[in-house]
Amino acid sequence: MLLDDLHMLDAKEQNRRRRIEAEANRFAAALLMPVPRLRSVLASRRPSLTEIVRLADEFDVSKEAMARSYVEAHREAVAVILCRLGRIVRIYRNERHFPWIVPSVGGPIPPGSIGHSFGLEPGKFSEIEECDADTWLSECDVRRVEILTEQLLAQRGGFAMLLLHAEVSDKDEDGDERGALYALP
Repeated sequence: MLLDDLHMLDAKEQNRRRRIEAEANRFAAALLMPVPRLRSVLASRRPSLTEIVRLADEFDVSKEAMARSYVEAHREAVAVILCRLGRIVRIYRNERHFPWIVPSVGGPIPPGSIGHSFGLEPGKFSEIEECDADTWLSECDVRRVEILTEQLLAQRGGFAMLLLHAEVSDKDEDGDERGALYALP
């Protein structure tokens, strides 16, 4: 049975099958794109969608699969948001590195984002642009982020991939060293 047939199953069985598929995806990613190898071929510390596309070609995987692995492997606080027709389809972020993203799956892309009303042709990248952190993050996390940038890759069928990069402060509001929530390995 394919995941497209999930609507015919009860909620408990749907959740079980989704968990199994997610575990299979994690296993495949670890096999095809091991974190140490991926980190060794990252071209720069500056995250970009062009690098995700380059790596997807190099590892012969989909852009989405690479985006998931890229978020986990990158030493910077990055997240990738997949959108379609102005709505958020999926969010990938490393929970240890990237702050909580307020807009949720199924919801609209926030008005302050470059993804809200992009006019790019499929296959074209936007420039990396700074955005207001409160466009994507909670009030608490906004205080921790010094700079939040976005970059967009337009795709066919109204799809887009949006990369967020947060430059997170090492100090809290009192100037003390921050705890391990966003500490990088």
